[in-house]
Amino acid sequence: MELVFKKSEKLLSEKIRDIIVWGIVIFFVVTLFFPLISLSIKATEDNAGNFIGLQNFIQYLTSPGVVSSFFNTVKIATLTMVITLILGFGYSYGMARSNIKGKGVLKFLILLPIFAPTMLHGISLVYLFGRMGIITTGFFGRFPNLATDINLYGSTGIVISEVIYTLPQAYLIISMALQNSDYRLYEAAKTLGTSKVKQFFTITLPSCKYAVFSTATVSFILAFTDFGAPKVVGGNYNVLATDIYKQVIGQQNLGRGAVVSILLLIPAVISFFFEKSLEKKQRDTFNAKSMNYRIENSTGRDIFFYSFCWFIGLSILGLFITAGVASFVKMWPYNFELTLNNYKFFDFNGGAFHFYKNSITIALLSALFGTIIAYLGAYVCLKTESLTKLRNVIKFFA
Repeated sequence: MELVFKKSEKLLSEKIRDIIVWGIVIFFVVTLFFPLISLSIKATEDNAGNFIGLQNFIQYLTSPGVVSSFFNTVKIATLTMVITLILGFGYSYGMARSNIKGKGVLKFLILLPIFAPTMLHGISLVYLFGRMGIITTGFFGRFPNLATDINLYGSTGIVISEVIYTLPQAYLIISMALQNSDYRLYEAAKTLGTSKVKQFFTITLPSCKYAVFSTATVSFILAFTDFGAPKVVGGNYNVLATDIYKQVIGQQNLGRGAVVSILLLIPAVISFFFEKSLEKKQRDTFNAKSMNYRIENSTGRDIFFYSFCWFIGLSILGLFITAGVASFVKMWPYNFELTLNNYKFFDFNGGAFHFYKNSITIALLSALFGTIIAYLGAYVCLKTESLTKLRNVIKFFA
């Protein structure tokens, strides 16, 4: 009787998981697949709604400036990916493999950019490195020897903003891989007399290669599709994301905007199939018998990573402090008299508190339902053995 009850309970739990799988698939179809179909249809129509086939694609791809926008976007995304990988790996390695002080604060600082849009990073960079920025003018002429012009507007400013934007994701992905490394491999290498440098290239990097690939994919796609940074510090440097804005808002050409949107989706689709091919190997990398890494004492290593991590963390904090201070200034950079006029929300049309309430409401609902759907989706994808094709559909849409 007990055996029958357990079988019934197991069958019921499997049925519930199958229902959840179907529910999430339906959710994605309604909220993501149908809009994408609508977007694809709009890309084949003119502004009057008449079907014109691939004419929008042809006109856009053959129009002057498109090739430069595409290569500019690829250049920005590639540079962001490379710099983010180097800085993110170094930061993660310092946090996971050294005895530096203040790791709790450093973790908080590296995750700060997650809580702000790239527009804020760009605005802060303008305050610091713009034509009348603090650093550019040598603290407004007080320290001319410290004046530094990095030619912010254009590719330089966009890349800096995107690197700040993607660093938290890189840290989260790579640090997880470093924390799950099997220390037994390092013990064996140490017994065989393998140097630290060789251990890094033969053990550490191979154990993190899938995390590195994931980081590269995420940072490339985020930089490839971001609109905020190019809009604020891009100047006349055109990228595909700003092309959408120009087509839809500037020219009211929804068909062309849909074309660019579809082009921006291509890297995400390609990356899915790459990650899918690596998924099984990545899953087999760790096991229950793995030992946690034991950090050995090394003064030189700790000094280097202490300086490296705190420099990055304080640089990020500096951007947020700059934006905060500027919000209390009457007219940057011409009048530095402190004022609270910028916080007179009631002066805005409709009242900024109304907008703020709407934003909080949307954020709370997104957090609630997004967390539930994300958790259930991850659970059924990992814990359910049936409905393999549907689970792959969930991963693809996610």
